Amino acid sequence: MVFSSTVLAIALGLAPVPDGQVVQIDGSAFAKDIGHYTERTDRRGVRHLRGVDRRGRAYAATIDTKGRVDAIVGDRLIEFTVADAG
Repeated sequence: MVFSSTVLAIALGLAPVPDGQVVQIDGSAFAKDIGHYTERTDRRGVRHLRGVDRRGRAYAATIDTKGRVDAIVGDRLIEFTVADAG
């Protein structure tokens, strides 16, 4: 299972990933900058994350069961795919 903090670190631009590249990121290293967030999983298995980062930007992200991430950070839309390493 992909950690929520890793997804948020990428979506917030704290851990940039060049297009088309595969990288491993430890999202826990960015916890202070990610700020407080809530997480819930709906009955389809989609994870919903909401919070406010250290800079005061509101964000919301969804992670579907195939690893597709759709995030809104401030007025930006970010889309990417994540997968477990291994």
